[in-house]
Amino acid sequence: MKLDLNKGPRLNLLGCRPGDWVRIVSIDAGAGAALNLSRLGLSPGDQVQVLRRSPLAGPIVVRLGESEIAIGRGLAERVLVERAPA
Repeated sequence: MKLDLNKGPRLNLLGCRPGDWVRIVSIDAGAGAALNLSRLGLSPGDQVQVLRRSPLAGPIVVRLGESEIAIGRGLAERVLVERAPA
């Protein structure tokens, strides 16, 4: 399932650094993965802050509101984002 808001320039969460604010543009993943992200509260249009990129094959941790959400690298690669103002 590909959930897409627009066709502007974008990168995936793996390309973001700690401290970056980004807006989720699309989730280019299977229906199950997109549903799991949705259950965590992540959907296209949401603005998140990248908190940590764990070393080696560890997860990417983002903040959405008051929540911190860890996303595995394979899935983070499928979350397309654009830079957002802080």
